[in-house]
Amino acid sequence: WDSTVKVWKVTPAGISKSPVAFWMEHEEGVKCVDVSADGRMATSGSLDGTMITWDLRSKACHRTYRPHADAVNGVHFTPDSQRIVTCSSDGFCKAYELDGAETFAVDSGEELMCVTCDDHFLVAGGTNGVVRVWELNLGTETGRLLSVSGVKSGAVICLTLSKDGRTVAAGTDDAIARVWNATSHQIG
Repeated sequence: WDSTVKVWKVTPAGISKSPVAFWMEHEEGVKCVDVSADGRMATSGSLDGTMITWDLRSKACHRTYRPHADAVNGVHFTPDSQRIVTCSSDGFCKAYELDGAETFAVDSGEELMCVTCDDHFLVAGGTNGVVRVWELNLGTETGRLLSVSGVKSGAVICLTLSKDGRTVAAGTDDAIARVWNATSHQIG
C-alpha cells in the first residue's frame, strides 16, 4: 500500500496529466478517500486508523484524526460537507465534524469495509455479508439501527445509497451485486 494522497483536476476536456496536490502525511497505506460536495475539502483514511482532512484550496492538511483502533476502510462526507462518516476494521461507524468533534459512534460487531450516508441514513457493509442502515438525522444522531439486510454472499466491499435514501446497492468480494429498498428490505 502507498501512503500518499494525490488530487487531479478534472475538466470537460479531461483529467490533468499531473496531480495538482500530493500529500504524504499518512504513515501507512491509504485505504479510502472522498471529496466534499462543495469541493473545498477532501478526506482520507489509512491502515493505521487515522483520517486526515485536506483543504483543497490551500492544498494543506486541515486536521489529523485518530478515530479508530484499526484500519479506516471507508470515509464519506455528509451532503452538507460539514461532517465525515467513517467505518473501520474495529467494527465502529463514527461521524466527525470538521473541527474534530465526534457526533456519532456505534459498534456493529463486525469488521466494516465500506460506508456511505445522506442527511438521514448511514449505511455500512461488512465482512459478514451484512448491510446495516442507521438513522443519522444530522444534528440529532441517535444511532438507532433501522435495518439489517444480508446479501447472502461474501464481504460487502462497496455500496451506495440513492439520493432519496430509498435504495441501497451493494457489491461483494465474490462478484455479486444486490439492490434493495432500504425501508421495506425488498430485493429488486
